[in-house]
Amino acid sequence: MLKRYIGLAIVFLLIASCGKTNKSHESEQTTQEEVVKEDSIQVYTEEDHTPTNEYMVTMAVGSDDGKQFIAQNNGKGSSFFKHFTHSIYEGKTYPIRFVKMKRQHPGDNGRETTQNFYYMSGALFETTKNFIKVDEYEWVYALLCNDAFMRDFELVNVKTEEREGSSSLAEVREDLTSAERKVKNVFEEEYERRIKGISCYQSIREKGIYFYAMQFEVEMGQALGVIAIETPDGFAVLEEHRSYDEVSTWRVDDEGCYYPKYVVECFLKKSDNTLVFLLKDGGAEGINFDMWTIEGDEIVPYVLNKKAVDPNRSKANEDEEEQENRASWSFYTAPL
Repeated sequence: MLKRYIGLAIVFLLIASCGKTNKSHESEQTTQEEVVKEDSIQVYTEEDHTPTNEYMVTMAVGSDDGKQFIAQNNGKGSSFFKHFTHSIYEGKTYPIRFVKMKRQHPGDNGRETTQNFYYMSGALFETTKNFIKVDEYEWVYALLCNDAFMRDFELVNVKTEEREGSSSLAEVREDLTSAERKVKNVFEEEYERRIKGISCYQSIREKGIYFYAMQFEVEMGQALGVIAIETPDGFAVLEEHRSYDEVSTWRVDDEGCYYPKYVVECFLKKSDNTLVFLLKDGGAEGINFDMWTIEGDEIVPYVLNKKAVDPNRSKANEDEEEQENRASWSFYTAPL
């Protein structure tokens, strides 16, 4: 009888043990499913050495409801992204807060677009009020920044010059405005080359600033597109040279027509009245954003947190540091 009870006890313990194991396995599986569903948090252990008085900016993809943003992590972690406090979109600012580092979803198709937002990885932010209004199928890219940038830079309104039946490229038109005709004559004389098309496509009228895009006639297979910013002090230019191809010269499927970079946002640095332009540009398989400024008669890349010249530092080290501080981002958007 005793042996029988001992045998039953052993069987009972084995059954209980199996039941506990199954429940543990089911619980673990449920937890994993919840983690996948809710996007697991990516843990970084790097130390944050970023001074809060340095300017911090990055571009981010917006969600289709205008409530969230994802920024590329580029090896950074939560201790870096927690400094970002505002998003800037179409000339307006929106308070944001850092949420977490988001892992890539198995369904991610690699496109860094609003339509693929919920599958992307990176630093996840959410707006705390005044959500961005997003149109269906629209791609949203916003600039994120920290308090130091918000404190020292003022947003400047840029107006897009619209003409019926016209786009913002330097197309061939007969109805040139008097200003466009005047600028055309100036640049044809300076470059000793005929302009095929010209357009004043954006402006900051209250400051007397106008953005012109012009496409010169192709010479010996070489195309030339120029962005010229007219200010009260004269012109600053950015030249784009390409070997001409009737299908795609500057952008994908542009049929050889010049599509200029255009101003997404404009800022005035309060301490020295420097104008800084965030320019958008279509690349081979995506969209590029860069910050530029005016130096003399040139439009040049803008360097954030530029250091004072150190006589003991080599030119190579200075160039490398400037490259690291250049505000430049690319997003892969090629269609499926």
